[in-house]
Amino acid sequence: MIRLISKSDFEDIRALTDQVHTIHVKNRPDIYKEGNHFGEELFEKILNDSSVIATVYDDGKVKGFCYMTIQNIENQASMVDRKKGFIETIVVDEEFRNQGIGKELFLDIKSRAIKTGIKCIELMIWSFNSFALSFYKSLGMTPRSEILEIKLIDE
Repeated sequence: MIRLISKSDFEDIRALTDQVHTIHVKNRPDIYKEGNHFGEELFEKILNDSSVIATVYDDGKVKGFCYMTIQNIENQASMVDRKKGFIETIVVDEEFRNQGIGKELFLDIKSRAIKTGIKCIELMIWSFNSFALSFYKSLGMTPRSEILEIKLIDE
């Protein structure tokens, strides 16, 4: 069952986001630090911010987490006014992956986005994460842009 997050979900969500953070640290140690990155302050912001939709997949155990920020693009000289959602994270406990939980979380957040008048959903994928890229493409998402880099100093 998918439901909105509650105050009692903090430790479960922290454990889930740690799994994703570990992958990022392993693949991009030049950007991500080891250690706990998901604190109570961030959790409280997610829990209480009206511009955030945050859900968990919970069937007696929290197995997945998704959160999306709602962004209003308005009064910009070169851009059309619009309301968009940006998925900050979708994570499924590694023990329960490939069981359709991620897809359910995505379809639920998509449905909630439509109900709030969001015109599109965006997210960012690291190039090393081919599994996530395939997953999102299978749900109908398409590349919109790319971020390129060149390292100037080896660390």
